[in-house]
Amino acid sequence: ADGTTIVSDVSHQWMVTTRADRSRKLPGRILTTAQIESSLRQGVEFNHHVLLAREVRYPERRLSIDPYVLGVWIGDGTSAAAEITTVDEPILREVERAGYRVAPASGPIAYRIGGEGQTRDPATGRYRWNGSLSSRLRDLSLLGKKRIPREYMESSVDQRQALLEGLMDTDGDVDRQGRCDLTTIDRDLAEQYRELIASLGHRPVI
Repeated sequence: ADGTTIVSDVSHQWMVTTRADRSRKLPGRILTTAQIESSLRQGVEFNHHVLLAREVRYPERRLSIDPYVLGVWIGDGTSAAAEITTVDEPILREVERAGYRVAPASGPIAYRIGGEGQTRDPATGRYRWNGSLSSRLRDLSLLGKKRIPREYMESSVDQRQALLEGLMDTDGDVDRQGRCDLTTIDRDLAEQYRELIASLGHRPVI
């Protein structure tokens, strides 16, 4: 689906499920390339499916922003501030459960996340960034340019799952057949979404 091609000889063995396996809910079988070629189609449909790869496993990381909260901000956040716009109370409750203060912001459905803002250094009198969400977004160079930092793309399965849940809760949709859509008009983000979803063992298509 993504244009990848594989060259193999006729005796190479593949773990596949055939149409008959799928109808009988069988786990699949091992066939050679030659055997697959001889029964490539069942009617107009392709007969053989190669199993999806398992999720990629990276170690758990210490992340400066909770991955669910980062997903929510990327999906429904104001690019230049630690604010999100939403009418979904469950999302706000999840953000609070992650340890972030949620406070009304400029509009009726806008909320400031983190809430600490800037603090003044008592020694110099100058403002400095603290541990608020705004400061952490700035430290990751995300303000004004939404993207998923590499450390999040290579975090643990649970952390990447939480990130995807934040994205899906804000910009996602599920149809009656269980198919999931995640929408963005940013091509770079779309490519990152594809990598993230594929790394969790799914088959995303842009």
